[in-house]
Amino acid sequence: MNRRTVTTDEANELLQRSESHFFDFKSAKSKGGTIQSIACQFANAEGGDFIVGIEDKRVGPGLADRR
Repeated sequence: MNRRTVTTDEANELLQRSESHFFDFKSAKSKGGTIQSIACQFANAEGGDFIVGIEDKRVGPGLADRR
């Protein structure tokens, strides 16, 4: 598993992407089972990327204010 912190500019660019069968946002509040589930779904399909720490647009404002 690769893990890195993205810059604010990179995060804003990611926020412009739409979720699909190959890309998903997961809240930082997501439980381990939720993260495990999406990882397994992508692993059992054709792959994909998911970002942890960005709220779904239907639920929240996107990036959390980290000040």
